Amino acid sequence: MQYLFFVFIVIGLAVMLPLKFTLSFVATLLVITVVVKFTADAVIGDTAFKDAFKAAATAALFIVLATVMLLWAFHGSVTFQGMSALLALVGLFVAFVLGFKSALGSNFRSSAIVAVASTVVSGVLFYILKPYLF
Repeated sequence: MQYLFFVFIVIGLAVMLPLKFTLSFVATLLVITVVVKFTADAVIGDTAFKDAFKAAATAALFIVLATVMLLWAFHGSVTFQGMSALLALVGLFVAFVLGFKSALGSNFRSSAIVAVASTVVSGVLFYILKPYLF
């Protein structure tokens, strides 16, 4: 059921947003899924690729919800520079921990270790893809 929900989200992104944003989002999600798969294999044990994808998609859902709440709270204008960029990375880390804990069924420590690797990779990817995303 989560896969169907994710397909609807991607189709909604493709309809409402520019193509380069949608492709960047999907590519970032796939890279993060691979990072989650290998990190979870090392920390938790054998993890299926579909479970890693479900965890990354759940974390992405939490990130989207947090972004929408920020946009709603600040009336559609949010800038990530300086301290706010650091807070955005902390929010990304928390979203990853919650997503991995709920989707992988692991404990907090294991989810946090996987989330550290995912946060570093996604932070670098967002920095590289910033011209395409915003």
